[in-house]
Amino acid sequence: MHNWLIQAKFNRYIPGRPNPIYLPLKMTYNKENKFINKGADIAIKYDGLWFNSYNDEYPAAIEFDPKTANPAHGYRLGELANKLPDGLELHPKHKTQLHNYIVELKVTKDLELEKELEYLQFKKKLKEGETLADEDIKIDDFSDEEPEEKAEREAAKARREAKKAERREKAKKNPRSLKKQLAMMNFKVKEGLFVATDTKPQKKGGNKD
Repeated sequence: MHNWLIQAKFNRYIPGRPNPIYLPLKMTYNKENKFINKGADIAIKYDGLWFNSYNDEYPAAIEFDPKTANPAHGYRLGELANKLPDGLELHPKHKTQLHNYIVELKVTKDLELEKELEYLQFKKKLKEGETLADEDIKIDDFSDEEPEEKAEREAAKARREAKKAERREKAKKNPRSLKKQLAMMNFKVKEGLFVATDTKPQKKGGNKD
């Protein structure tokens, strides 16, 4: 028989004060996410998280529903923190991880899912105000375009056309490139120095016979 030295440390749970507890995460699903319905692969990044509890009782697990997740934007830790029950908050050790994904969705080889992903990437570019290239996917390829999305697309197109017109007007006013402008400035400076050294100051009163 062996005698082992064991050290145990207990934290007192005091209601009304922040009590750190570790709770597992449990994903629930209410069939509102069309990507999961179509067979997208689900990757769960966290098994559990630390929380601060202020109540007498706390749940055995934290349930969350990733109905807003899509292949371009997963379910973030910050979204979970905003939907916690009263008396429960995310532990400060996770404050720098709010942008980390709890759940990520990965598209399969299904062509329809790939089109949906391209569509979401297109919408993301529109929101960020990026200039779309000609090879970018057209939103007209999708029949489920909403009136707000169409107005947003047309507004983005108008902004791009306005920027192109502004650049064309500037090019008309300043047809020379920057390289040519610098070359012309150097030529004028050299020409001025040559004229200044070539001319000699004349004596006052003219020449005497």
